[in-house]
Amino acid sequence: MIKCYSISQSALYACTSRKKLAKLLYYEPIKNFAIDDVIFYCSFYIPKKNKKNGQLEQRKITKPKDELKQIQNRIYDLIKYIETPDYLHSGVKLRSYVTNANVHRFSNYMVTIDISNFYDNCKRNNVYNFWNNICKCAADVSCILTDLVTYEGKIPTGCSTSQRIAFFSYKQMFDELNDLAQRYNCLFSVFVDDLTFSSQSSINMSSLVADVKRILKKYGHSAKDRKIKFYGEHKTKFVTGIAITTNHELRASNKLQMQLKENLKKDIDSQSEHELRRIIGQINAIRRVWSNGSKFLTAKARARKRLKALKA
Repeated sequence: MIKCYSISQSALYACTSRKKLAKLLYYEPIKNFAIDDVIFYCSFYIPKKNKKNGQLEQRKITKPKDELKQIQNRIYDLIKYIETPDYLHSGVKLRSYVTNANVHRFSNYMVTIDISNFYDNCKRNNVYNFWNNICKCAADVSCILTDLVTYEGKIPTGCSTSQRIAFFSYKQMFDELNDLAQRYNCLFSVFVDDLTFSSQSSINMSSLVADVKRILKKYGHSAKDRKIKFYGEHKTKFVTGIAITTNHELRASNKLQMQLKENLKKDIDSQSEHELRRIIGQINAIRRVWSNGSKFLTAKARARKRLKALKA
C-alpha cells in the first residue's frame, strides 16, 4: 500500500538554506548552488492526435538535459507522495485516465472542458508562491526551486516535475472548481488539464460552463471553447479517451481503435521510435478497458522488440 503524507512532512518543507537544499537534491558543490550551470533544455516537436485544417497539429516538447533531469527527478521523488485531493487522477499512484472516467460511469449528464495551453499559462510567480507560501521555503531557496522546474517564465512540457508542480501551483483554482461542482450537485474530476463535471440528474450546463470560465480567468487560464462537450442522458460520453456507453459501461473509443488499425497497416519494422511508442500506448489503452484487446498482444510484442532494437 502506498502511503501519502501531508505537505508539512515533505523533506523540502521549510527548507531554509541553499546548503540543505543542495544536500537534499544530491547536488555538488553544496556551498554555492550554481543554478546557471544546470539550466539547459532542448526543444522539439511531436504531432498531436488531433488535426486542424486537415493537418496534424504540432506539440512543442521542452526536455531537460541530463544533469537538470536528474535534479528534477529528485525533486519529483520528494513531492510525489504529498497528499492530493480525491478529484485528481493524473500523476497519482493507482489512478489513471481509466479511474478518471470511472468516476462518471453512472452519470446521465456530463460536461467536459479542456484548459487551453495549460502549462504555457502556468506562470513562474505561481510556482514561486507554491514553494514560498505553501512549502514555507526561504525566499532564495524558493527562487532556486522555481528556476529548476520552470523555463522562460512557465512550466515546460517535458519534465518529470511538470504535472505535479502545475497542480500544486494552481491547487486553489482546482479547489474552487471542485466547490463549484458541489454547488451544482456534480461529480468532478481532473486529469492534467481535462475537467469533467457530471450528474445523474439534469444540470444547467451553460451556467456551469460560464462559472468555470470565470474561475479559470481569475487565475490566468481559459477554456478551449472548441473542446467543450455537452452530453445528455442518451448519448455515449467520452472522458479522457474512454467511452462510457448508454449502458454505463467503459469502452475504448472507436476513434482510438481506428487510429491503432491505421498505425498497424504500416510495417512495424519501418516505423520510428515515436510511432512505436504510440502503438504500444494505444494497445495498452485498449486492453485496460476491453477484454478483446488481447488480440493485439502480438503486435505489441513486435513493436517492443523493434523499439528495443532501435535503442540498441
